[in-house]
Amino acid sequence: MNVAIATPRTRLDIGLSWFLLMATILIAVGGFWLVQGLGRRLVRNPAFDLQLTWAVSNLFFYMWVRVFSGLGKRCQIATAVAVIGSQLIVYATVRVDGFQGDGRLIFASRWAPTHAAQFEKYQAENSGFTSLPVSLTPVPQTDWPGYRRNGSGTCSSTTNLALTNQDPVLLWQHPIAAGWSSFSIVGQHCFTMEQRGETECVVCYELKTGREAWSYSYEARFHEITSGDGPRSTPLFHDGRLYCIGATGVLTCLDASTGQGVWQKELLARPGESVEIFGVSGSTVIVGNLVIVACGTSNSLRAFDISTGESRWVAQDVSSSYTTPFVADFPFGQQLVYLSRTKLSGFDPKTGAQLWSIPWGDENESAVNAAQPELIASDSPGIGLVLIASGYGRGSMLVEIHPQDSGFVVRTRWQNQGLRCKFSSMVQYESCIYGLDDGILCCVDIETGERNVSAHQYHCPDPS
Repeated sequence: MNVAIATPRTRLDIGLSWFLLMATILIAVGGFWLVQGLGRRLVRNPAFDLQLTWAVSNLFFYMWVRVFSGLGKRCQIATAVAVIGSQLIVYATVRVDGFQGDGRLIFASRWAPTHAAQFEKYQAENSGFTSLPVSLTPVPQTDWPGYRRNGSGTCSSTTNLALTNQDPVLLWQHPIAAGWSSFSIVGQHCFTMEQRGETECVVCYELKTGREAWSYSYEARFHEITSGDGPRSTPLFHDGRLYCIGATGVLTCLDASTGQGVWQKELLARPGESVEIFGVSGSTVIVGNLVIVACGTSNSLRAFDISTGESRWVAQDVSSSYTTPFVADFPFGQQLVYLSRTKLSGFDPKTGAQLWSIPWGDENESAVNAAQPELIASDSPGIGLVLIASGYGRGSMLVEIHPQDSGFVVRTRWQNQGLRCKFSSMVQYESCIYGLDDGILCCVDIETGERNVSAHQYHCPDPS
């Protein structure tokens, strides 16, 4: 009869076993902390890096159990079952509730109510809703009629604000449906867009109470796993009407007092057109009797009659981005300026003819231009200035537009990595530009593009 005799483990074997176990734990805990805690990129993006960390640490753990642990077969099975079971418990008790702006995951308890559940509960508790009368009396000093005041304003003209050291008083708060739309404000009402189930909605709320005054809905739903559900743009109020564009490219004109539809266009119904990966995000802008939008993967800049919705012009060879076209009152005349995926361009707002352009970006899907360009007051007679900034390592650039007899000449005054705005747009105050440089609030001198060393830098708080 043959008897198997176990070879005694040496100190080296035991030391190597403990070293590999500690290395496996370090890979798992350290990788999670670097990616999720500090926001460091290991290989690609946070979601991929976390999956890679999980896969590598599990592979190392399996190798340790099978080869280096010195455990018997039954103990190996028991250890593996315990580790797999603990991971299943985490999976059963924790859910991913979305992504932060830098790609890190937002975790929540599986028993915590989702945003959708909170909104559904609120709707059920307020099921007796009836439309409220809306009397819109614009107040030019305090109104905010659309995204950046029709695309070109960054600062409120309101003065003498009653600022104190005390916290603001919360007047009301309640859940709303999914979406990234901000609010436009007219008189005592505000307007936004939401994703309610399978419909996109334009909603009017009373400003002082938060009560819903009316809502207008149509069948459309946009979903993208990293950026979430719902519309991205902000309604624009003009002369008693609202002009809105949804994430799937539905352009709608409504009566702002009643919420009744006036006209509607499905802009991506054209053959060969498709929505950008993160949805239609730019808002509408009005110039004269035209409402102008950027929507679609090619020839995206389009103008429509504000009264009828009839097409008036389509700018050629313009790929869409996530910015909003805006009106620029240059010293040499008014132009429509748009930062597309590949270039910054100026257009004749009446005809859509391109007047000038300068490259910025490429056709790669990772090329994201989302931060709004900033019109800079010219320091030289007859010259236009526009500042643009993008994240993902691209940086910022101050562009000069010089009128010539034969057209326009565009030059770069400066370009650097001092301000890399991913999503949040810039704000100009006096001779400085303030913005988020990959999550850090910073100040940049407009003239030179250099960081203002006297400006404080603040890390943005974790939204979770």
